[in-house]
Amino acid sequence: MNESSYNTLHTNTLHAVPSKATRNDFFNKYLEVTSGTEVPTFFRRWSILTAVGAWIGRNAYFCHGDFKVYPNMYVMLLGAPGTRKSTAIKRAKKVLAHAGYTTFAAEKTTKEKFLLDLSGIEGEEDVDGFLDLNLEEGATECFIVADEFNDFFGNNIIDFVSLLGVLWDYEGTYKSKVKNGVSVEIPDPTISILGGNTQSTFANTFPPEVIGQGFFSRMVAVYSEPTSKKIAFPKAPDEDKVDELAEHLQAMRTCCVGELAITEDAVQLLEKIYLSWKPIEDERFAHYGNRRLGHLLKLIVIITVARLSQTIEKEDVTYANTILMHTEHFMPKAFGEFGRAKNASVSHKVLQIIETWPETRPIEFGELWPRVSNDLGDLHELGDIVRGLSAAGKIQVVDSGFLANKVPLDVRYDDMVDYSYLTNAEINGE
Repeated sequence: MNESSYNTLHTNTLHAVPSKATRNDFFNKYLEVTSGTEVPTFFRRWSILTAVGAWIGRNAYFCHGDFKVYPNMYVMLLGAPGTRKSTAIKRAKKVLAHAGYTTFAAEKTTKEKFLLDLSGIEGEEDVDGFLDLNLEEGATECFIVADEFNDFFGNNIIDFVSLLGVLWDYEGTYKSKVKNGVSVEIPDPTISILGGNTQSTFANTFPPEVIGQGFFSRMVAVYSEPTSKKIAFPKAPDEDKVDELAEHLQAMRTCCVGELAITEDAVQLLEKIYLSWKPIEDERFAHYGNRRLGHLLKLIVIITVARLSQTIEKEDVTYANTILMHTEHFMPKAFGEFGRAKNASVSHKVLQIIETWPETRPIEFGELWPRVSNDLGDLHELGDIVRGLSAAGKIQVVDSGFLANKVPLDVRYDDMVDYSYLTNAEINGE
């Protein structure tokens, strides 16, 4: 395949979409209000989706069999440095705070202090102002907003994320003992997470075996490349429009309380999606597939409540499934080359260099080597890496060098996936 045919077949650029993304819903308003920055649109969408889930908490839910599905989500934005993950996360937090949300987690804590504060017990550790919880309201809710996700954990990150995995969909009173034998009891813990990370930091923090742990099957990994925008002076959101967003959030609490109903059309579509969904072709997401329906149901609750409705409609299911399918398309890129393979971190670096190569021509071997020479012993190791990436279908080897092997989006318009719910910016990675 020559260079020109590669660029033609693998581009995701869409020039004309019959768009529903301009409709007057809460999320499109948010995208409009927060435009004028270099933040990828899809990062902004997922940030506000997660924030709305935290805002709803246990105020509204959907009964799925014997279980209640609440809209709290664990979401991590993953991308290269400079992808404006922090900006996306902090802006959503500000909007939620403006509406009156107060139960944010501290920027850094420990597992023990986290449990003590959720239970309302005064701990010995000096971590001031960790939570401002109103325990008299019943359910214990908090929103972990960590634009540098790894910095949130004071120590023993593996044990901490294991705990968070347990608390994702916990019903009843969580009981545990922390150090010094102190017992804690936490009624209906409801935790939401919006974090940011680079693939390299993620890989350096977590050993490969943790992918099989509960936390990671409960986490939605959202990937985006940096946009091509260069804005020296980002536009601040219009204060009046931020007030409107806050008023809409407050209306969600008033209009949508308790169990959500669902139409028969929506039930049938959910069953169709569940039976026809094809697993992500990456073994690292095998456990995610077991939780996929749960993630979809949480998104559906968020979207339904955001339009101030107590009834899930077929359109809500299509909207949520489209967002999730678009996210899943990029999930393997979110984790990069994270795994057990030798030189996995360097392989990821090589792949990033090839994918972000600014020239229209392929990058040559001699142009790759200076960029990774400090990470490898000799040229043979680099040769092994590019051969491995080629065999895995992640790059193409052409006569003059290497090209990224981007898989085109399956841009569909049917009852299960309707890309007109997304903006052209999201489809084009902007």
